[in-house]
Amino acid sequence: WSSDVCSSDLIDKGGNIILMQIENEYGYYGKDMSYMHFLEGLMREGGITVPFVTSDGPWGKMFIHGQCNGALPTGNFGSHARPLFANMKRMMKKTGNRGPLMCMEFWIGWFDAWGNKEHKTSKLKRNIKDLNYMLKKGNVNFYMFHGGTNFGFMNGSNYFTKLTPDTTSYDYDAPLSEDGKITEKYRVFQSIIKKYRNFEEMPLSTKIEQKAYGKVKAGKSVKLFDILDTLAAVKNSSSEKLTGMEASGQDYGYILYKTKARTDSKTLKIEDGLDRIHEFKNGELKTVLFDKETSKPVELPLASGDELTLLVENLGRVNFATKIPFQRKGILGRVLADEKPLTDWTFYNLNLDKTQLSKIDWNKADEGIAGTEKITSPSFTRFSLMVDKACDTYLDFTGW
Repeated sequence: WSSDVCSSDLIDKGGNIILMQIENEYGYYGKDMSYMHFLEGLMREGGITVPFVTSDGPWGKMFIHGQCNGALPTGNFGSHARPLFANMKRMMKKTGNRGPLMCMEFWIGWFDAWGNKEHKTSKLKRNIKDLNYMLKKGNVNFYMFHGGTNFGFMNGSNYFTKLTPDTTSYDYDAPLSEDGKITEKYRVFQSIIKKYRNFEEMPLSTKIEQKAYGKVKAGKSVKLFDILDTLAAVKNSSSEKLTGMEASGQDYGYILYKTKARTDSKTLKIEDGLDRIHEFKNGELKTVLFDKETSKPVELPLASGDELTLLVENLGRVNFATKIPFQRKGILGRVLADEKPLTDWTFYNLNLDKTQLSKIDWNKADEGIAGTEKITSPSFTRFSLMVDKACDTYLDFTGW
């Protein structure tokens, strides 16, 4: 629900909004009916007059816990419409809800996550069978109908048995692709819908063109460690526990911590570090830790006076199920060398927004680095190309 919705947008006031959804998949998270009713009342106070719906997985407690009296329960699923519609019908009868069956999120694809070996796609034959059944017995809303793109660091993540950060692409194997092309799935779905509802063809005005611009040569490259003080203000922490992103006023990007060892040690252990950590000794990369690995001790010998640098990446916050309240990034606990906490830390908030990136001092560039040898230090590299005609294109980061 957006505060931008006004009464003229509603179907009973001449607009095109036919339903309003209270929360989203709340049944996976909790079962606070007073919270759901509070949201319902807030929306009514805001002038919403169309019917309300809730939207949850149609499996047992999740479906029931997410309901709100007076709102039509709908289900989210990607296949097996026949048994799931039957299950929804049983549970709606059990909770006293009457109304049409609806799949609010018909998952016709899935997220691509870093680490997937291939682009996630659906089985079109299965989609066809389910869509036909739902149009005969109820109602359906596609998720996603049009693929999209997550820009910058706004990708988000999922967490079931492990952290799965979404990629920048949110194509989702949707009927309309990420760059707006009509797919085979689009045409097949269109032909199925025509069996149940007449509609006029809508001409599409946008001409979509793609072009490959060939290889782009790397230009200057600047090492992060050479321009740290130019990019961000240095902050100090004398506490044994480090300061995370949120506590230091940062939302996205990276956070970098530095200290010097006072005594010799053999192992290093990080308490409560999220999500991906590069560990450097005297500027040299020693190891990279991800997700559950970050809490395990690693062999990293330090001598008194050695500089330890920890570059921590926020890979995207989880916005689904019971992990929502625990979305903090950076290092929130202690860093232990042979079980003894390191102190006297300095740290830098590297959100890498437009303002911060404009501060890169390219005069400190190493001309011999880019394009001639493997870069082992965190760096910024500049590329440039001439484009004779602006078309859609993609960057291939193979080998990065």
